[in-house]
Amino acid sequence: MGKIFFATSGNAKKRTAPEQPLKTMNLLIVSDIFGRTKALDDLADYFDDKKIQTEILDPYHRRYMDFENEDQAYREFHAETGLGNYINLLRQKLLGKKPEKTVILGFSVGASAIWAVSHHIEAEPFKGICFYSSQIRNSLEIKPKIKIELYFAKAEPAYDVDAIISKLEINNNVTCFKTKFMHGFMNERSKNFNEDGFLKYREIIKTSIARHLTGSVDVG
Repeated sequence: MGKIFFATSGNAKKRTAPEQPLKTMNLLIVSDIFGRTKALDDLADYFDDKKIQTEILDPYHRRYMDFENEDQAYREFHAETGLGNYINLLRQKLLGKKPEKTVILGFSVGASAIWAVSHHIEAEPFKGICFYSSQIRNSLEIKPKIKIELYFAKAEPAYDVDAIISKLEINNNVTCFKTKFMHGFMNERSKNFNEDGFLKYREIIKTSIARHLTGSVDVG
């Protein structure tokens, strides 16, 4: 049975490599509706500094959109890409040549895309880490082949977090965590951004990556 845990309390590089199937990649970050931002680049650079080879997948084909607010980002995401196309972008990235061990880290709609492909990709090289996906509730029938960690907001306006967790925790490959923070707390562009939460969960992500890649709890 899966587990549920209640959690306790530089200069950005331009990442413009062409989108292609993974060959050797330790971490793939799948962005939310804001796409690429300096803050997301900084997060990727943080993991690069830990010797974790990192790449970003976003819905705007590597363009920096600089949205003023979440409403604008939401409208543009659905006008330009949409969840279905974003899922296909991620599937194309992951399928193909077998990569080295890889963690797929997603936020919001990026987490939803990871969930949607989690029963199509090979279990051995991949692990998913997903933050506050709202769309998982609409595809509870999915049975991931990969180990996947789901980090939920403490509350969501559209659904009962505890009820969804109770339905997901029966899957052996799924581990659910309920945080003390709101949807978007890892993104400084979000109205719910929480710096303490961001720093805490950045370290949790680092530890989770290390366990998948090396079996250790530290990557330097």
